[in-house]
Amino acid sequence: MATTPSVPTPVPVACVLVLLMYVQLTTQATPPPCNPGDNLYVPVFTDSEVRKTIPETLPTGASVATLRASDNDTVCNFGTLTYTITGDGSAVTYFQIDLDTGTVSVRTSLTNTSIMDFTVRIEAQDGSSPPWIATALLYVKVTRNLVGPEWSSATYATSIPETAPVLENILRVTATDSDAQPPNNEVSYELVGDAIQLYYFEIVSSTGDIRPRRPLTLDTSRRSRFDFVVNARDNGSPRLSAAFNASVTVSVYRNNNAPRFIQDPYSITVNQGLGNGTVISVRAVDDDPTTEFNQVTYSIEGPANAIALFTIDGSGNIQPTNPAAINSASQPSYKIYVRAEDNGSPRLYDIALVELTINRNLNPPVFNPVSYEVTILETSPVGDVVVRVTATDADNQIPNNEITFSAFGSGLAFFNVNSQTGEVTVVNNLVQDSATSYQLTIQAQDKGASPLSSAQPASVTINVVRNQASPVFVQTPYDTTVLRTAGANTPVVTVTATDADTRSPYNEVTYGIASTTVNRFQINPSTGEITLTQAIASDSQVQYGVTVFAQDGGNPRRVTYNTFTVGVDRNLNAPFLINPSGPNFENSTTVLETIGFDYLIYDVDAFDADLSDPYRSLRFSIIGENTAPTYFLINRDSGEIRLKSSLLQDTLQTLQYRLVIAVTDGGDPPRPAPTTATITVNVIRNLNTPRWVNEPYSATIDETIGANVNIVNVLAVDDDTNAFNRVSYAIIGDGTASAYFDVTPGGTIIRKQSLQSVSDTRFYLRVVASDNGVPPKTNTTVVSIIINRNLNTPTFSQLLFTTEIDETTEVGTAVLRISATDQDSVPPYNTVEFAQIPNSATGLTFFSLEADTGNVVLRRPLTGNPDLVYEFQALVRDKGVPSLEQAQRATVRITVRRNNNDPLFVGSPYSVTINEDQTVGSQILPVVVQDSDVNNPFNQVTLRVIGDEKGPLYFGLANNQINVSRDLTLDTGNDLRYTLRIEARDGGSPARSATALAYITVNRNLRPPVFTTQDYSARIPETQQLAVSIVQVQATDGDRVAPYNTVQYEISSLSSSALGRQYFMVDPNTGVVSVRRNLETDTSDTSVYRFVVDAIDGSGVRAALPANVEITVDRNLFPPVFITTNYTAVINNTTPQNSPVFTALATDRDSQNPFNVVQYSIIGDDGSLSYFTINPGSGEVTLAQPVFSIPNTQFRVRLQAKDGSGLTDVEVLTVYIQRNLFAPVLSQTIYERVIQETTPVSTSILNLFAQDSDQTAPYSTVSYYTSGSSDRFLVDVNNGMVSVRRSLIGESGQTFTFQVYAQDGGTPPLRSQFATVRINVTRNNFPPVFINEPYSQSLLATASAGDGVVRVSAPDADTEFPFNDVKYDMIGDDNAQNIFQIDESSGQISLRNTFGGDGAELYRIRVRARDGGNPRLSDITVVSVNVTRNLRAPVFNTPSYTARILEITNFGEVFVSVSAQDSDTSAPNNVLTYQLTGNSECQRYFGINTNGGLYVQADLVADPTRASLYICQVSAQDQGNPRRDSTNQATVSINVIRNTAPQFIGLPYNAVLQRNVTTGTVVGTFAISDSDTDAPFNEQNYRILGDGNAPALFNLNGNNVVVTSATDLAAEALSSYTVRLEVRDGGRSALSATAVMNIQVIRNLATPIFSNSFVERKINENYPVGGLITILNATDNDPQAPYNTVQYEINSLLSSPLGRLYFMVDPNTGDVSLRCYLESDTSNTSVYTLIVDAIDGGGRRAILPANVKITVDRKTPLQPPKDNNTMSLRASVCCQEPLPPYWGGSSKTYKTYKTMIFKHL
Repeated sequence: MATTPSVPTPVPVACVLVLLMYVQLTTQATPPPCNPGDNLYVPVFTDSEVRKTIPETLPTGASVATLRASDNDTVCNFGTLTYTITGDGSAVTYFQIDLDTGTVSVRTSLTNTSIMDFTVRIEAQDGSSPPWIATALLYVKVTRNLVGPEWSSATYATSIPETAPVLENILRVTATDSDAQPPNNEVSYELVGDAIQLYYFEIVSSTGDIRPRRPLTLDTSRRSRFDFVVNARDNGSPRLSAAFNASVTVSVYRNNNAPRFIQDPYSITVNQGLGNGTVISVRAVDDDPTTEFNQVTYSIEGPANAIALFTIDGSGNIQPTNPAAINSASQPSYKIYVRAEDNGSPRLYDIALVELTINRNLNPPVFNPVSYEVTILETSPVGDVVVRVTATDADNQIPNNEITFSAFGSGLAFFNVNSQTGEVTVVNNLVQDSATSYQLTIQAQDKGASPLSSAQPASVTINVVRNQASPVFVQTPYDTTVLRTAGANTPVVTVTATDADTRSPYNEVTYGIASTTVNRFQINPSTGEITLTQAIASDSQVQYGVTVFAQDGGNPRRVTYNTFTVGVDRNLNAPFLINPSGPNFENSTTVLETIGFDYLIYDVDAFDADLSDPYRSLRFSIIGENTAPTYFLINRDSGEIRLKSSLLQDTLQTLQYRLVIAVTDGGDPPRPAPTTATITVNVIRNLNTPRWVNEPYSATIDETIGANVNIVNVLAVDDDTNAFNRVSYAIIGDGTASAYFDVTPGGTIIRKQSLQSVSDTRFYLRVVASDNGVPPKTNTTVVSIIINRNLNTPTFSQLLFTTEIDETTEVGTAVLRISATDQDSVPPYNTVEFAQIPNSATGLTFFSLEADTGNVVLRRPLTGNPDLVYEFQALVRDKGVPSLEQAQRATVRITVRRNNNDPLFVGSPYSVTINEDQTVGSQILPVVVQDSDVNNPFNQVTLRVIGDEKGPLYFGLANNQINVSRDLTLDTGNDLRYTLRIEARDGGSPARSATALAYITVNRNLRPPVFTTQDYSARIPETQQLAVSIVQVQATDGDRVAPYNTVQYEISSLSSSALGRQYFMVDPNTGVVSVRRNLETDTSDTSVYRFVVDAIDGSGVRAALPANVEITVDRNLFPPVFITTNYTAVINNTTPQNSPVFTALATDRDSQNPFNVVQYSIIGDDGSLSYFTINPGSGEVTLAQPVFSIPNTQFRVRLQAKDGSGLTDVEVLTVYIQRNLFAPVLSQTIYERVIQETTPVSTSILNLFAQDSDQTAPYSTVSYYTSGSSDRFLVDVNNGMVSVRRSLIGESGQTFTFQVYAQDGGTPPLRSQFATVRINVTRNNFPPVFINEPYSQSLLATASAGDGVVRVSAPDADTEFPFNDVKYDMIGDDNAQNIFQIDESSGQISLRNTFGGDGAELYRIRVRARDGGNPRLSDITVVSVNVTRNLRAPVFNTPSYTARILEITNFGEVFVSVSAQDSDTSAPNNVLTYQLTGNSECQRYFGINTNGGLYVQADLVADPTRASLYICQVSAQDQGNPRRDSTNQATVSINVIRNTAPQFIGLPYNAVLQRNVTTGTVVGTFAISDSDTDAPFNEQNYRILGDGNAPALFNLNGNNVVVTSATDLAAEALSSYTVRLEVRDGGRSALSATAVMNIQVIRNLATPIFSNSFVERKINENYPVGGLITILNATDNDPQAPYNTVQYEINSLLSSPLGRLYFMVDPNTGDVSLRCYLESDTSNTSVYTLIVDAIDGGGRRAILPANVKITVDRKTPLQPPKDNNTMSLRASVCCQEPLPPYWGGSSKTYKTYKTMIFKHL
């Protein structure tokens, strides 16, 4: 690394004198001998390279620069330096140097040479021998261009027509340059203007000739004037421009107006027979003022027949050319298009249509006949022809005798006439209508050009026969019952229907089954007989539903339906109870009265032996008349008993409930269990209520009492002894007392919340004491608590209240609020009021003080009074009783601000030029405005745009900056200049204002053309055809519109492209390159043509980089080809002369000499011909002369291999000369910076630095590079400055790292080690985010401008400015921006203007919050502002309505309409909707539509209350905002006609018949009454429902119950039947009544008859007890049990008492036996008489009883066999018990009784 020499510190002058004197004194000393070895240091230049620029006029001897070197040697003269110039080139001729000082000066006048750059090589050598030498370079640039061009005139103007020829000079501008020699005195001209000017005009840069470059007629804007300027520049370096630009105005007079016809279209009608004269004349005028463009000529444009048959002259007269042909033709009209054109270029024209009509139609059509009538069925299909009308036309030429028909009249909905044939056809299904006759009137019209219609139309009458009646079922209902044993094809019932139509097929009835619940039935379609399709024994159904239909033969058919049921009996067994079990079937349980509804109280269980459902399914129910069913329910399926109602609802406090449970199965009718179950539920109850002791309760406390302090104790006790005697306390009122007080579990009242925030002076605390019952029993007491509150006097917050207000403040505005506080905690003690002190102060005149608020309100306008300060005094007092007043008074002082000055624009008018792609929203120009007023708002200036033309459409104004508000590319006119008129208004009222203009010029030509590919090449034979495409260059222009994006091509005029221009051409529009001249004429046999193609857009802007085109021409088949791959060689700068450097080798595939004979040569570059030679045959390159003394580091030796016919190959051999020793070293290994993402492009952010130890350039010259690509940052190759290369906005990365290195200027260059550059980017990470959304506000339409609406807020989470600097603006919607405004800093939205005539009720203010980033991140919120505009409420002028409807009225059918009126004049404020209010029953069953129509919405039949009158309240509401309800309501009284059920009268119905009656016998008669008078409620149908088998044995004949089958009845065993009758009316939900006719069947017709009615027997007195005496026998002729079963009993009345006592008869067998020992009869009776009755199972006795006479022989001694007991014992046992009159037990029981007696004995 080189060492920078130290610079000596400057010495003061005085010191220098002393030093000189010292040297003077020592000069006499003998110098020491000089030893070359003492020369230790080499001279070093302070600056090794110096650059200077001087004018060529710098005089001889003038100093150019001083280069100083230093030498640190101090002995001998080794430190003494001398300077010399040693080179380079001619520098020694023109410059000289002072040997001692190193000052370089001019030696020879620089005007004698054109050299502009000199390299002056300077050497500094010390005094040693040989000397040490240092070298420096002085680069001198000579400026030779000293003055710029001067215009001969500042302005130029000319006038041309728009048809001026392209590229024809119209004007020349001239400027001269006084520089002495070219190119500095050569002037070039350039047009400067907007894109449009440059699109149409160009200037010849060398001559100043201005000419149109495109036809001016292409200018769609048709400008009449083009203004642009011309810039004159010389060709020197640097180029100098004229002091100003010359102004050029080109006026263009244009053909602005096309001819126009004074009438269009023209039309005329003529009859046949045209002549040769004028048929019609047309005329056109041209409004152009000059004859050059306003001369009009006429011609017929078409069509072809018009051109052939008509002509037009110069005056516009149209005449026929062949009248006869026109008259004989059939064509009815001719269209003639006439063209009128002016004499402009291009010619402008207008075309008019002339319509010429030839009348050829003479006769109208005639109908024959004119009247038609026909009869058809309504089923006539669509398309059937029903009649045809005819008409004729006497004309003999088509189309005048061709007829079309059209119809009108009542029948058009179903009939139409064929326009060509006259056929009347059916066009719609006639069944859809009910009319029986249709009328059509038919008109006939010919097809002439002017069609004629028949004078009399035809009349058509169509009669339609209709299917008007539906079939009607008769002899209904068809309900019936079948046996479960019924099989397939068993008849069930026959249905019958009739049809009242008289014409077939409408009265032909057929039958069908519409549906069945189970598919078991079929019907005969002709007879209506219904039969079974299969046996039903295996079915489980007990009833089938069948729906049949009857239909007639119409199309569509009319159909009637009837539904009936077919019943089946399947139930066999009754259920029996399991739990509770027998014999009593009772049980009990105990519960609390608080049990819940889910609590299982008891589970009843039963069983049914039937095998299938529903007959084996069980149904449980609670029966009985007591209160148990009110409080308990049983699950009908499971038998679980739970609560139905809370036991707490039992006001009787019942302690025990008895539940009787019945069980039935699921049959129809169901079978009941033979016994019921009884469940006793015992209830434990809460009987006593807590009672208060020591009442009443009261206390007085201060409002400052502490929390939880004992205020008063309350106590309640409960006298229950069970679980319900625990007492708890709670506060339940009154008012707000419960918020401030609480009660502890022990009954202590305490303060819960501070009393200082409320004003109450007394609280009534309602305390409830509750026991623990459910619900608890409670008792309430009231605790009175008095609060002492008024303690403090109010105090002003300050004694002087001041404010400043504007003179424009509106009367009624509160300008100031004075305040005072009162330390009391609640109103009215801490509520203050204010009053003014009466005196003469002016403040009392203009201001008032509101007592309650303290608001100081302006009461008079201030604009008429000059005072600036107003004062008055105020007092304050509280509102306690008594009131406390503050002794100190407050002073109120109000200062008035006044508006004195207008706003003033600074720097007006404003102008700026921008590109058309300027970002929407970007700021382009500041607007500065001032107002000298010092007070707000008079110095608060607001700006707004008020004009002009398109300016406000594309530009806006915000934050005193003009910004782009709309994409400029949307301007279809592509205007280049916009004017914005800005108004400034201060905040006064009225406001003072000023206006200013801003002119904005838009550059629309933003981009030059760009070639899609930079290099193009092609290889062609030298015989290539002319004008055939070789290669196509392509360029695009990114500009948006023409002419800026249109591209044309041309070959460059540069000399390097001259040969290319000579032999090739490029199509200016397509870019296709082709041969222009035969390549074989190129005597130089050029094999490669290189030329440059420029791309130029429509405004003359050229591509920055042209296209390079290289075309290789093959003139021989195979040129030589170098085959060596690496054409580089390295030599040292000491390599000897003639040393071999490189051997080249080329081959040629040609097979013939001389084309395959290769010769080598060096053809360049860089002086290589001087330093290198090549062997023509071998290709060996050798060094021709040494390279030591030259500065080159490399040579590009262009080697050529050429075959015998001149075809060549070229290769460049790069020979490197090694001179570079040291690589650069970067000062740091890591470079790091932090920047913001908004750092502008090209901003320098850090500097790389490297040093190179090499002493001379270029090896010590350092350049800087990046490793790889860094698309975000740019490193300056020369100075190492790192700058922003492109915008960092729009990406998320925060750290960017790339590698850099330094490289010297050597060849090859040496590089440093890599260093890391790390750029940390601070980003705008967070957008503002609106908080507290949504924003909404409601305002009255009378709100004033300036009123605040709402404040929005959107904080930004970024921490660094400006990313967290949030500004607000409004960006829409609707008219919101005209009505509202927003403070950009605070977000406060206020009214800009009053609502005025704007009728909107809702404004959506779209507010945007944007931070300070770029791009600015934003958030958007919508503020909804509702404006109340609805002023009047609806009113019912008719408030009462009535309606009468049936309860089966159809849903949705409007039966009455109400109407309200709203006097608002506009919708939606007067648009009404209706609602039902009030009565919930009305709202449940009725609805109302938006038009006020009431309709039924729920089934009235289902109303459990069956109300007959519903009172509906109807309110109306308008649709305004807010909506207003009607001021009154309409009352609608709806009388609902209810279907009352029919009733059986004459109840009860009982009947008795014998079992042997005949079929059809009338059993009984019933009667019905129905109070309904409206159909269908008064229609009646009867049927038998049950019970049991009664429906199978009995039927109805009218209102008589008759026997269906006497045989079946006789075969039954039952003696009683219940016939359950039903009558059903005709309502939709038909009501019915049932009654029971009890029929007793007498089956016991015969009485028992004894076969031995008198029996006499004789026994001994010791006859054994139980011994059989005789057997009685009786029989009964009834056929069935029990009526033919007989039992026996002793007749207690007719038998002797002793006979009844000592004898007995077996009731079942008739056995008569001894009951007890006869020895016990102390009367020793010898004859006993028994009378025995025979009784059948029906209770009938034998007419003649049996008489049994028993004689006892008492001669036998009383000695019982085998009995040790005494007779007294036997007598005591026998016959001591009373004897029942009848023994009803079984034989088994009787025998058991006998056994018991014998055991006793």
